[in-house]
Amino acid sequence: MKIKSFFLISVIIMMTSCASQPKILYNIPETPPPARKIENVNVALVLGGGGSRGIAHLGVIKVLEEHKIPIDLIVGTSAGSVVGAMYADYVDHDLLYQQLINLRKWDLLDISLGNSLTFFTDIKGPVGGCYLEQFLVTNMTTHNIEDLKIPFVAVATDIEKERAYLFESGPIALGVHASSAIPPIFSPVRAYGKILVDGGIIEAVPVRVAKKYNPKIIIAVDISTNGVGLSPVSMADVVSKSMTISYYTMSRMQSAGADVVIHPNLHEYGTFDDHANQVMYERGKNAALKKLPDILRRLRANGL
Repeated sequence: MKIKSFFLISVIIMMTSCASQPKILYNIPETPPPARKIENVNVALVLGGGGSRGIAHLGVIKVLEEHKIPIDLIVGTSAGSVVGAMYADYVDHDLLYQQLINLRKWDLLDISLGNSLTFFTDIKGPVGGCYLEQFLVTNMTTHNIEDLKIPFVAVATDIEKERAYLFESGPIALGVHASSAIPPIFSPVRAYGKILVDGGIIEAVPVRVAKKYNPKIIIAVDISTNGVGLSPVSMADVVSKSMTISYYTMSRMQSAGADVVIHPNLHEYGTFDDHANQVMYERGKNAALKKLPDILRRLRANGL
């Protein structure tokens, strides 16, 4: 995706409206339900943010599942929360692959002209997040985080308190939506008395969150890219590349805290590129295979 695509998509969104919003199939509780107790974690899988590049997470999961790497906890930010929540529900790579490999951005972006017109006067973005929530509610067998087969945490950002907010319980669709609400495209999520946005604002690759649960081994998947080779020709390009550099730098610093870091080569793909899902999936697999000896060695060293 060219460096200016982020801004081009923003303009398209603001000029377009959707005819109707899908019905949300759950109620937001006033306070988070009790979270499950997460303990005795041997292996934590941390999935970072990166929009459409999140399909590479699926390739990593394929390798881990094929080689029977146990996953006791999944912590996800943004795209990582989407893939992570669904795998924590299915615990079946093949089923998840069928659901995600042909997914396109317009399947998840519900566009509102009304929200676009209030962009500078209200806390709303052009995308409300209804399609994303509808997709999750429709395609998952479990609807609350605390009931997932694998313990799961979705990481969002509390924009008022400027810190990470962890969804350890409650509606999956709510937590994943908040974790994926990228400003200024998505409207923030209002829940539990908070204004929540994309977890990547603070925790691009949430290794620090995973450490809260004292896992023996943390496997982090970093799908960030640095935009090297893309020369800016406008101020919009400069802003876009600056954001890319900042996110990449934070992702690399945070993922370095993991025991094993898997970083697929996705440098030519942007946040909204969905034309090469199979390629990104294969690159996720290849990156995981390169790290497999290290993972197996650490499992043996920990008696796992």
